[in-house]
Amino acid sequence: MPKTADILKSMQGNVPMLRGIEVGVDFLHSERSYDIILQVTLDNKQMLDEYQK
Repeated sequence: MPKTADILKSMQGNVPMLRGIEVGVDFLHSERSYDIILQVTLDNKQMLDEYQK
């Protein structure tokens, strides 16, 4: 999973509309936890629409 996290983190500086990015990797390994999370910060809905393309 560290490689996946590194790939996601590499978007910082390469995706112009991103104002911030956080990547988290599961450390609990419980049945209820996810493997990885990506959270990005954008300026507004227009930037979200562009990011989703």
